[in-house]
Amino acid sequence: MSNTNVNHSSLVYNSSSVHNSSFVDNSRHMHNSSFVHNSSNVYNSSFVHNSSNVYNSSFVHNSRNVRFLHNAVFCHDVGFKEYVAFNKEVGKERFQEVYSKITSIMNPNLQMKMELFEDEWKKNVTAEQWKELAQIPEFDRDVVEKIVGFTLPLDDEPKDRNVDDVLAGLSVEDKKIIESAIN
Repeated sequence: MSNTNVNHSSLVYNSSSVHNSSFVDNSRHMHNSSFVHNSSNVYNSSFVHNSSNVYNSSFVHNSRNVRFLHNAVFCHDVGFKEYVAFNKEVGKERFQEVYSKITSIMNPNLQMKMELFEDEWKKNVTAEQWKELAQIPEFDRDVVEKIVGFTLPLDDEPKDRNVDDVLAGLSVEDKKIIESAIN
């Protein structure tokens, strides 16, 4: 994709509707922003990655519908905070730990061309990565699902079980106790 509708901006690659911005890559609808990658609808912000609808913020990653945030990862519909992970303020030190853990699990390269945000997440993050992300103590499934736009494949839904399934998890001694109680 080539650049389209770029005004008063520099170092813009594969992006569209970029105004008064610099260092923009694979993004669209940027205004007065810099160092924006794989994102859309970013206004007066800097260092934004894999995010959409970001306003007056800096160092925002994997987030959606945020405003006035500084150092945020996996945030949705939250604002006026700093050092935020999964919508929770965690402090500078813990933020760095969580951010490091997240980037060791996944670093999606979303291509914000004309595809839907949801489709890009599905193409770039595996079920195993989502499951590993869910092990982080601050993880909030509801927040992440609102960001990515689909139900995460965590396989934690209760499954229908029958008597054999229940008995399979019991010791021989426990099975005998149950049998004697039933008879």
